[in-house]
Amino acid sequence: DGDANGHECGAEGGPGKANRHSKVLRTMDASMPHARKRRQGWTEEEEESIKAGVEQYGVGEWLKILEVHDVVFVNRTTMDLKDKWRNMQKYPRVEIEAGDGAEAG
Repeated sequence: DGDANGHECGAEGGPGKANRHSKVLRTMDASMPHARKRRQGWTEEEEESIKAGVEQYGVGEWLKILEVHDVVFVNRTTMDLKDKWRNMQKYPRVEIEAGDGAEAG
């Protein structure tokens, strides 16, 4: 089986399995249509926006969260948000209070 362009489609992946918003990122450089986007660290503001979006709209509403917080999420996809949320749940950030750490003396 294949699509109109002759690409394989099926359970192993292929066109249609990618994030529907990732095409926008790839078209930035037409000379490299299948290039991966550069890894971009997450800001504290982005993490807080994901938390706020999940509280307001619920887990799984990544497109709505992305649209509402479009100023914060520059070059992020719904898949990026989903993956980051999963990692935030799996590896919670530990808050360190001022004054903690090595004691003097």
